[in-house]
Amino acid sequence: MIRARLAVAFRALAEVFANPNLRRLQLSWGIGWSATTAYVLALGVYSFDIGGAAAVGVLGVLRTLPGSLAAPFASTLIDRYPRARVLAVGLGARCVLGVCTVLAVLQTAPLWMILMLAALDMALSTTFWPAQAALIPTLATDPSEVTAANASSSLMEGLAVLCGPAIAAGLLVWTGPSGAFWAAAALFGIAATFGWRIHPRAARTEEDQQATEAPLSRDDRAPAVDGASIESSAPRDDGPWAAALGGISALWHHKSAGFIALMYLAFTGVVGAVGVLTVVIALDLLGMGLGGAGLLTSSAGIGGLLASVATASLAGSRRMAAPFAAGLFVVGSAIALIGGFPIQVVALAGFAAYGAGYTLASATSITLLQRLVPDDVLGRVMGVLEALYALAIAAGSIVATLAVATLGPRWALGVVGVGCLATVAVALPALRAIDRTADAGVSHEHIALLRSLPMFAPLSVATLEEVAHRVIALEVVAPGHVIITQGERGDRFYVVESGSVGVTVDGVAVPSLGPGEGFGEIALLKNVSRTATVTAETPTRLLALEREDFLATVAGYAPAHRAAGEVAAARLAAARPRTGMV
Repeated sequence: MIRARLAVAFRALAEVFANPNLRRLQLSWGIGWSATTAYVLALGVYSFDIGGAAAVGVLGVLRTLPGSLAAPFASTLIDRYPRARVLAVGLGARCVLGVCTVLAVLQTAPLWMILMLAALDMALSTTFWPAQAALIPTLATDPSEVTAANASSSLMEGLAVLCGPAIAAGLLVWTGPSGAFWAAAALFGIAATFGWRIHPRAARTEEDQQATEAPLSRDDRAPAVDGASIESSAPRDDGPWAAALGGISALWHHKSAGFIALMYLAFTGVVGAVGVLTVVIALDLLGMGLGGAGLLTSSAGIGGLLASVATASLAGSRRMAAPFAAGLFVVGSAIALIGGFPIQVVALAGFAAYGAGYTLASATSITLLQRLVPDDVLGRVMGVLEALYALAIAAGSIVATLAVATLGPRWALGVVGVGCLATVAVALPALRAIDRTADAGVSHEHIALLRSLPMFAPLSVATLEEVAHRVIALEVVAPGHVIITQGERGDRFYVVESGSVGVTVDGVAVPSLGPGEGFGEIALLKNVSRTATVTAETPTRLLALEREDFLATVAGYAPAHRAAGEVAAARLAAARPRTGMV
């Protein structure tokens, strides 16, 4: 069983790195995260050396507030402009800022100036994770690849948490803070280079990606359905505030996604607390010296590295809520264990377990959100989470700082660990309900069939997976059976899975349709009666998508709606001077 799971995991990871764009994204993510962990560790040690635990707490707050304000607005860039370019430019700007931090340290600038540079770095970083998370569904070619890519991201993050702090810790000992900051700046530059080389598939051009955010014109909008207009799940872009709040609106509309987002933020608060406690444990509770914090963080990286392989074995499964809860349970238990047994070997083991739980919870929660949130607002949803992530980190930092000051390090660890476990216990019924509604039997063949149609090709794999859940697999239609009749009201869109169908317009036969071809879109898009009669020529297997689901999917993404309109126009032109085809 374990061998089979490992085989699935390694195969999934290999498929991710065989995809050139996903490979570049993973490298950009891993190197960029290494730079972040090195930079943050250097800041933490530098601040503690000058101002003690209180300075570390202040650093945690100042590294979050600017980001929480900037993230909702910065995330609108992710849905408006090419996501890979937004990712690369943000990393390049952080490289420049890292160089500025080095110069400030070498000039022995006051601590407040270093803290302000840290705050600016956080503001610049607000596009990093949202862009990376929003890019994965658009670069993946299969739903299982989304899960595998998130697991791979956790793998790269684990390597980063292992390597970044180790590099920073060594440089802190040998060269002082300036060397660690130099290393972080160089890593940011390398990550930006990989990000710039990402080229999304041709179906999602830069023009289309900008069209995702732009409101549909009057001519582009789907027709009324029984008097109601079908529009995108995203709110209308009435200005920067409306665009920035689009992610909040989407989370409010999609209740399950909103709940997962809340759980993710609670988990993030624990991560913020651990960020403060790591330095306190190393320097105060265990007396491990300047390199101690890096050693503990690297131990967490090892645990995360191992867990990422296990997480990759979940590729293809839609049941992610239970693994998410398991990851949170491991995180809370590990923190409480360190507080109960404050010795170095337990701390190292506890941080390894914490890293494993963190990796599992992070990868599964992001996969859930990518599947539950429509692609046209995914960047803004991730931006909202980035903003609230910053606030959650700040809250966790404040709680940890106050707990250390009032209760001491051991009780502070106990409060954070037990609080995490209690949150899991309260949320477990709702998480189980989400898993019960997940259908593990999604047909990858149906997704591939949908993607072969021009109108569905521009959609992300996560959106296609959701559409595949809504299609109806009909019983085999016998030869001679009339599927739709000219003049009747259109209520479904059909795709031929196998067999062939004949088409007649005003009693005159036109070319038949075979596997991988769809029909029925004209009546739905133009809100008119059926313009042709379609009859099965051979035993035919069909997929059907209800009118409302078809229009909501096509109208929700401008490139898809434009492609559907082009297909309809081509068919009408081919059938002239008759009234048209289906």
